[in-house]
Amino acid sequence: MRAVFNILRGEAKNLPYVIFGPPGPGQTVTLVEAVLQMVQNRILVAATSNIVADLISKLIIASKALTTGEFIRIVRQSLIKEELIPPELMPHCATLDICAKETAEDTMLFTKTFPGGHFTHLFMDETGQSTEPETLMPAALLSKDRGRVILAGDPH
Repeated sequence: MRAVFNILRGEAKNLPYVIFGPPGPGQTVTLVEAVLQMVQNRILVAATSNIVADLISKLIIASKALTTGEFIRIVRQSLIKEELIPPELMPHCATLDICAKETAEDTMLFTKTFPGGHFTHLFMDETGQSTEPETLMPAALLSKDRGRVILAGDPH
């Protein structure tokens, strides 16, 4: 509760808020609760794997705080073609080509669909498993004035 409260307070505007600990104590649940408390903002939630992104999506669905259409789980077209999306997530999934008619790398479509400064908050889970470019790419889409970064994961 204290971590969510501190994220909502947002006192450290130019510094990332870091939620860390060993596997299992609830960093992902804490991150999702903070997201749900901030739904009035433009939020980008990123994860290092589809498994983590699916878990976050399932937790949002289970909360019943957001309905279909109020959040989107962005996936690659190949995941849908190969039927790798859990059925309960399909109503919430979309590919980036819903907004851009070009075919290119996912990151190119992502930056064309959402220009820099579009999002106010970046929540990133399992950042201990991510590379620096994987963390910096979504951060480039944050608002320079209001953008805040919240990172969660195992530091080891």
